[in-house]
Amino acid sequence: MGLGHLVRSGALAEMLTLSFAPEFVCREIAPEVATKFELLGLTVHHIEREVEFLAMIEPTDLVVLDGYQFDLGYQHQVRSKCAALICIDDLLKADCHADLIINQSPGARESAYKTLQGTEFALGLEYVLLRPAFLGAARQQNEVSKGDPRSVFICFGGSDAQNLTRSTWEKAVQSGQFKRIVLVTGASYEHVEELKSATSSHPETELHRDITADEMLRLMLDCGVKVVPSSGILFEAMTTGGVVLCGYYTDNQMPNHSHVVRMGAVIDVGIFSDRDLEYGFGAIDKFTPQKPLIDGRSPERFLARINALYHKFVPA
Repeated sequence: MGLGHLVRSGALAEMLTLSFAPEFVCREIAPEVATKFELLGLTVHHIEREVEFLAMIEPTDLVVLDGYQFDLGYQHQVRSKCAALICIDDLLKADCHADLIINQSPGARESAYKTLQGTEFALGLEYVLLRPAFLGAARQQNEVSKGDPRSVFICFGGSDAQNLTRSTWEKAVQSGQFKRIVLVTGASYEHVEELKSATSSHPETELHRDITADEMLRLMLDCGVKVVPSSGILFEAMTTGGVVLCGYYTDNQMPNHSHVVRMGAVIDVGIFSDRDLEYGFGAIDKFTPQKPLIDGRSPERFLARINALYHKFVPA
């Protein structure tokens, strides 16, 4: 369902390892991602069919679902077998029968959901699902440099099927504003050779592929300007200071996008069209970043909430 689901679920797993032993169950996962999880000490199970997962569930398990395909019928199947069900949602799906709903969008509200009696919520940027490197940056954000304003970081996630990396890079070059252009692509990006060829005669441009969170953080901190979609990488960019240009290219990114634009946290570059990007690059010098919106304390909040949930449903 996209690398972003795995990244944010992995972030949650890392937050919970002090109290729990998280295990991943996936029908599809890139080998590179599975290896990264295993290096973090997380167990990864590959399954062919959902019945294999249902058979694995123990009555004392907490189950976290993250995916658009998990409908109410499936939720009920899982919930009947486990101690408690947790759903990570970013579409504001009205019907969600979980014991805890996590939605990190700054615009998420309890009233948008039709839930079971007693459902709990972990909503907004207080519960942002960030990897440890970015949580550390968020906690130190008042001390973080704004980065070089003549350097721009461009990343569109794991696969970038529309190849927005290429078109955004072209507009960054045409703008003449940047002495350094950093392009980051994911493990599933299919236009690597084409991008290498296009950028080969541009010494100001550097390419990075499938890098670690620490490497991603370092590059973001170096660059005073970031161009990202309104997915999980938006929240990573928001922890690193400087100016963020943000747009969307899928429906599930629209709630995040509309709210961070309304909050004045980013420059709106719409659907990353040439016109949108020209406007965005032209607005950088006039943009005043807001005070930090992410405090990096979500691990403490998640541990407290999920420990309480476990003890509520599992007898001592």
